[in-house]
Amino acid sequence: MDRNLPAALPAYIEDARLFIHRNVERDIDLTAISAAAKVSPEHLVRLFRQHMDTTPMRYLWDRRVTRGIELLTSSGLPVGSIAACSGFKTSFHFARKVKEATGLSPTALRAANWSQHTSRAHGINP
Repeated sequence: MDRNLPAALPAYIEDARLFIHRNVERDIDLTAISAAAKVSPEHLVRLFRQHMDTTPMRYLWDRRVTRGIELLTSSGLPVGSIAACSGFKTSFHFARKVKEATGLSPTALRAANWSQHTSRAHGINP
């Protein structure tokens, strides 16, 4: 049976995404991302907008927030350490971005997540 599967993303975008994922905690910029993808910064922005409806830098920041949320909900690391591991220079900036994404502060998000884990472990539906 012949199915219409979505086309893979262009290699330039995949190279950029891989670079971002591998370096999310580092201080990287559009120039570094585009160099990893072997295209000009302007062209990479066009490709990201066309194929992903975002920009490389927004993708980087979204990935940083996602990684931070993952660490908040799966580890007991201090918030400041999670911020640094996620590529944020300050805990304040990290907290602001987490709240924008989830509606909760990092500590409130962690508390809510841990209480759900505890409730499930004891057979309680939250």
